[in-house]
Amino acid sequence: MKKYTIEFEEKNGRFYSNEIPQNHFFKLLKNIKKDKPRLITATGFANSGGDFFIYYHFEIMKQIYTFRTSLIDNKAMTISAVFPGASWIERELSELYEIKFDKKLTALFHLN
Repeated sequence: MKKYTIEFEEKNGRFYSNEIPQNHFFKLLKNIKKDKPRLITATGFANSGGDFFIYYHFEIMKQIYTFRTSLIDNKAMTISAVFPGASWIERELSELYEIKFDKKLTALFHLN
């Protein structure tokens, strides 16, 4: 399924997912903002190769979208400027996994 200018893997006609590089993540957030998304949560996951990913789970028009993004040098951009509720989730991920949520990355990608 193509929505928000990217392809999504569809599961059960209601759940959609895709991997989004951090340098494209702000564009995606700007695109979905018009549909009044609800941030459900974010989760962290490390694969067996030691790569770490953050999964952002949104409800948009009664459908669930999961966006996976990888870290850059154990850093991720904060989305709390757009979704204030994310600050609690980001703080927890930071404490559990020592991820640095960098406002400079956010500014670099023009999220603010």
